Amino acid sequence: MVVPTKSSVKNCGTNLYYYGNIPEMGGEFLTVRVNTLDHITNDEILEQPIIYSDGKNDAWWQEPQDIRTL
Repeated sequence: MVVPTKSSVKNCGTNLYYYGNIPEMGGEFLTVRVNTLDHITNDEILEQPIIYSDGKNDAWWQEPQDIRTL
């Protein structure tokens, strides 16, 4: 497993995105913090798929059993 890499803004340290390669999750991935995106409407954000991962149990390749609080 390759450890994910993050990119942050130098002035404030805000993490914009993470990327890496975890074969158990299907290989290469990229996650983006939607609150860092400019020029996108709330409706456009809500139209995108949400993929939940079970990080609590280190089973990132599967959805958690309960997503009500996520």
